[in-house]
Amino acid sequence: MTPAGYALKSTLLDIIDIYEVNRKECARILLEFPKWTPHGTFRPKPNPPPGIQVPDPVPGKDWQLENTVLDNVLGSLYALPDPRQRSMYYIALITELCKLSPSTVGPAVGKSIRKLYGLLGDGLDVEVGHRFAEWFSAHMSNFNFQWVWKEWSVFWSPYPSRCLWVDLQDT
Repeated sequence: MTPAGYALKSTLLDIIDIYEVNRKECARILLEFPKWTPHGTFRPKPNPPPGIQVPDPVPGKDWQLENTVLDNVLGSLYALPDPRQRSMYYIALITELCKLSPSTVGPAVGKSIRKLYGLLGDGLDVEVGHRFAEWFSAHMSNFNFQWVWKEWSVFWSPYPSRCLWVDLQDT
């Protein structure tokens, strides 16, 4: 990790921990974080409003805000042996981030869910798998179970013996 990356990660983790008492304010501050960083630290949002000049990204520092924030929140949630805050705080924070900016945070959340789900059968720590299941179920519940379920149809079977969990146990 570069010194700039370490400073960025440390600052985001501090914000996440300091604002633990107010997840809504924390989510707002995290999404406004680029205002307090040098121009070019984060990639510009796609399709900026007319009249807004988009700065050129600084080489080596062109992080995507939503992915970086989500990486830090999930990293805190999955910290072993125990997260610094209650796991429900991190879950609620991700929900608030999605509500504030669904078009940008939503794809980052989907990407994270797919990545973690793919790791379930490849040696993901049992405790991390449990926390993932807790987060995923709470997240789906908060958003009326809206998901692109066709992606997961390969795991469905009309036969109970060939369900997803049996497939995972076989690996």
